[in-house]
Amino acid sequence: MASHAQCLLYEGARELISSKIGNISHEIGIEEGKATPDGAYIHQLEIQIIALGRLREELDPEHAESIRQVFEKYARGPIPMLSFDD
Repeated sequence: MASHAQCLLYEGARELISSKIGNISHEIGIEEGKATPDGAYIHQLEIQIIALGRLREELDPEHAESIRQVFEKYARGPIPMLSFDD
């Protein structure tokens, strides 16, 4: 069973992924709003959203390494007060 700290980190990682999905969705909206949208670029972005959705769904609150990787990849700076080893 995941500890309280692990659950908080897990939820934080899910939020980071959701934020990235939101940013990509925004990019899609901008591209679709252009006079001549780049369909290939939009498709690429949609594939990224699908992959991020899978990552979010497969994230396990008891798997500290995968949660750490999400923070390392998507956080906008160091988060020194987090401990992934609880």
